Amino acid sequence: MSKRYLGNDNEQSLPGNTVFGLGARYKANISDVPVTLRANIDNVTDKSYWSMAHYNDLALGEGRTLTISAAMDF
Repeated sequence: MSKRYLGNDNEQSLPGNTVFGLGARYKANISDVPVTLRANIDNVTDKSYWSMAHYNDLALGEGRTLTISAAMDF
């Protein structure tokens, strides 16, 4: 993300930051049912950064987060 300003006067700003993410998908048939497995890791390096949830609201950015899901087609 690029630099973001904290208020309408544009006097204070947050520096830009880069957060890396990884994702993988695996498709298989289990008992003749197509299944898709997914895994995502956000903020792989567990970098600390400031985030803005809403305009003028300052919060600490999300830490390393793992998300796993499965989908089946019937």
